[in-house]
Amino acid sequence: YKGVKAMKPWVKLSASPVGKYRDTSRYSSRGWNAFFTVYQDPQGWLGEGIIDQIYPMMYFQGNSFYPFALDWQEQSNGRQVIPGLGIYFLHPDEGKWTRDEIDRQINFIRNHKMAGEGHYRVKYLMENTQGIYDELAENFYAYPALQPPMPWLDNVPPTAPSELKITNIDHGYTELTWQAATDNDQRNKPMYVIYASNEYPVDIDRPENIVAQNIRETSYIYAPILPWNAKKHFAVTAIDRYGNESVAIQEGN
Repeated sequence: YKGVKAMKPWVKLSASPVGKYRDTSRYSSRGWNAFFTVYQDPQGWLGEGIIDQIYPMMYFQGNSFYPFALDWQEQSNGRQVIPGLGIYFLHPDEGKWTRDEIDRQINFIRNHKMAGEGHYRVKYLMENTQGIYDELAENFYAYPALQPPMPWLDNVPPTAPSELKITNIDHGYTELTWQAATDNDQRNKPMYVIYASNEYPVDIDRPENIVAQNIRETSYIYAPILPWNAKKHFAVTAIDRYGNESVAIQEGN
């Protein structure tokens, strides 16, 4: 961890430990846990601040999932917990889960403000087992998401971009240009997030307004999927590699 941070401090170090750390006051691990069974100490790593993310392999349901997910979050030391969900159990050759179990687990993760979830394994996701791909695309993952910030490494956002100019060009396309932002870490060149809406000012707290991210230049061509769905107003923010986002420059400001 120290070696990675000395070279590129924004690079995330993560691990995928066994899904239950050890027995909790809420529920027993039933003899299978990270600490005593396979000699992993991820909560120790979180407490020492020598890891940025964990993806615990939480391929369980009911009381074997929820108390232990909550335990990870409570002991996270502000780091990111991304539970791995056992979607392979949706396939009849692997288990007898129904999709509502995965829906409940994702809702639990969101309600307790964890950093996201993983899906094991991608084969069952891409094959749309029990409609899981459709459910994610239409419901849970319907809109873009920004990477969660890492304030324990850097909590200073870049300056806002400036001088946003909007130019309408042929076939319903719109060109956006702006002046570059700067960051407190000179090695960290900011990237940009583009927001668009029919409301002014554009609300950058609404993920459905994100139309592009990870833009590395100071210009962008907005091309709506259908010309009659084109948005009227735009905003641009700068974001650094730690996930810190600047205030927005709005069209006309």
